[in-house]
Amino acid sequence: MDKKAAGKLYLVIFPFVGTSPAIAPFVGGILLQAFNWQATFIFLSLFILLIILLCYFVLTETLPPIKRQSFTSVGIIKSSIRILRNKQFIFYAVIPCFAYATYFAYIVESPFFLTALGLSTLYIGYSYIGVSLTYVLGNLVARMFLKQESMERAVRRGYVIFVLGGVLFALQMYISPWPFVTSLITISILTFGNGFLLPLGTTLATSSHPQAAGAASGVMGALQLGSAALSFAVIGKMSEHNPWSVAVLLATCCIVGFIIYIRKANYFINLEKQSS
Repeated sequence: MDKKAAGKLYLVIFPFVGTSPAIAPFVGGILLQAFNWQATFIFLSLFILLIILLCYFVLTETLPPIKRQSFTSVGIIKSSIRILRNKQFIFYAVIPCFAYATYFAYIVESPFFLTALGLSTLYIGYSYIGVSLTYVLGNLVARMFLKQESMERAVRRGYVIFVLGGVLFALQMYISPWPFVTSLITISILTFGNGFLLPLGTTLATSSHPQAAGAASGVMGALQLGSAALSFAVIGKMSEHNPWSVAVLLATCCIVGFIIYIRKANYFINLEKQSS
């Protein structure tokens, strides 16, 4: 499978991956209102059990036995180190890492953020519907652009939308007479850009290490979740859950990621052209 075909495949998969962090609080809120807090953990356990059963009985290994490698901790560590030494992989991995970091930081901080702006805790879960819809819309639009132009150009478009949403999100907190409404609008612009960055950035990262695409995908997943965990821990600590501070820190995260991308994008694009 070539890089562009892989990108189209990720654009089909990632609507489910990207919307899950937003849908989860919505489902949790409904369970909490209908039952009690234990219901969330019971539902989670049953859902995990269902996934395990599907993986075991329905999904089959497609790689021929002769091409399979033994599963050892030493082998995993060695392959992960080789991948992390690939500068091209690291550069492209940074794209979805910053997207995840900003997205998860908002998801984690939003209960504090939205209640401070006057939303009842009973309705916080419903606020994630718009975030999910714009993310899926971003996936669909990115797929449309990918038919007409290169993946790198589509990523650039997504990054511009992403950073625009982040900057507007911070600005509206200081100038908007209706910060609750404008917060939801501007964060939806950011997640629309995420619809480009998460699937296409992941594709570019994993395709930069084709000799071990499975291992690269695993490292990519670890980096994404690790960056998200670090982001909401740092932003939560620094902001002390103050909405205005959260908005500025999220915008800063968007801008830093965009600067890193702009400074190095042409170098790695040209490097890839020379090697192909």
